[in-house]
Amino acid sequence: MLKLTKNRLAVFGMVVVASIGATLWLGSVTKSATSPQLVPIAGVSADTLAQAGITLQQPLGAVPAGAKDTAASAAQQFAGGAAIRDEQFAHCVAPGASIDEDCWAVSLDPSGFHANGPATIRQATYLVVLVDPTSGNALIGADGTP
Repeated sequence: MLKLTKNRLAVFGMVVVASIGATLWLGSVTKSATSPQLVPIAGVSADTLAQAGITLQQPLGAVPAGAKDTAASAAQQFAGGAAIRDEQFAHCVAPGASIDEDCWAVSLDPSGFHANGPATIRQATYLVVLVDPTSGNALIGADGTP
């Protein structure tokens, strides 16, 4: 039978603590490797966009040259000439609209836009248009209140 001494007990304790630390570290590394990095856009939080069915993640490809101006123009045309707040190139995911691709997300001034709620119509607080970087066409628009 193994006799427990203070030294053996101390070594055993250090092994247990090291094992717990390694497990916690591996869990955080695994979680960060699988959690997408979200791309922020002015005028609307990532949580609010997620409630509208849109997630903006880090793009998978490079930013297309010269496409930013085309995206801004397409978004403004789609939104009736609303002023641009922000433009971000991101990997856009909107399962309800079958979108899962890199695109331009354009945040526009929602003044004059109204969000239809269950019992009322309210002034929209955000307006975002997703634009295909290759064709320059607006894919979808989302507006609402948080």
